[in-house]
Amino acid sequence: MNKKKLIFASVFIAIALILSAPSIIQSMEYLIYGNPMSFGLTELDYSMVLEKRWTSKPSDFLLNKLSSPRLAFYDASVRTLGKQKDPNIAADVQRILNDKVKQNDLYRSSGLLNLLFILDKKRAEEFSINILQSNKGGKLAGEPMLYHTALTYLAKNECDSVYPYLVELAHSSENFKKGSVFLLKGLGKSESVTLLEEMMKDPQATQYDKKEILGAIQSIKEKNNIPT
Repeated sequence: MNKKKLIFASVFIAIALILSAPSIIQSMEYLIYGNPMSFGLTELDYSMVLEKRWTSKPSDFLLNKLSSPRLAFYDASVRTLGKQKDPNIAADVQRILNDKVKQNDLYRSSGLLNLLFILDKKRAEEFSINILQSNKGGKLAGEPMLYHTALTYLAKNECDSVYPYLVELAHSSENFKKGSVFLLKGLGKSESVTLLEEMMKDPQATQYDKKEILGAIQSIKEKNNIPT
């Protein structure tokens, strides 16, 4: 092979490799990510790879992945939809959430409820209050996780409708164990100060609990411009 033919062949091979690069990359991704655990890649790592890849994917594609049995697909899609913040898909997300609650899938239910709060706070609040009303006594699928998840997201999103349930929790025998101080602090209602001061006198309150209560009281007073 003369020099000209060698140069031509080298250029041809280089062009072929450039043009085929996407398919080569896709093949490598399939080999690696088709069975990520065999390559030491966890589902969380895989979901992060997918999240970067799916940034511009349409809602329909991502909604379909929410129902996938593959945890990495679910995680990547729920995080991506949370970043896209399209309120038009709230009804679809709630439909999938209802299915996951019926299946007693606590992990996916919790993530979908958080997503619903991002997309449509009013819809999410109504759903969560319904969970609290229906789940009194822990009879509904998902207790205690989904019940407490509903309390947490309602408090985090400062939904006043949750306050009576937090008062009830604060007066229960497991008030500290179930995070009532944290939830009251998150909600931030001025009425909580008196309740928290009462909890300071609870014989079950440890020194750690009392420190958390004082921190919560301080936070609520600052938020509501109450003199200390």
